[in-house]
Amino acid sequence: MAEQLYKITLSGTLDPVEGCESLTEEQVNVFLAENQVHFDEPNEAQDTVKYIVMVLNPETPEIPE
Repeated sequence: MAEQLYKITLSGTLDPVEGCESLTEEQVNVFLAENQVHFDEPNEAQDTVKYIVMVLNPETPEIPE
């Protein structure tokens, strides 16, 4: 089973932050610990954080036919 990978995007976009196109969970945690910004009020995308973590290769079960 392959390790789950993630990308980090700016809130409101689907484009990855430079250098954050394919990260392990540990790398995501380090990046967020150093860079995450929390907003008091939701931004235009209705998020209260600057960076969003997205699953790159979700393992989806096969649906029987």
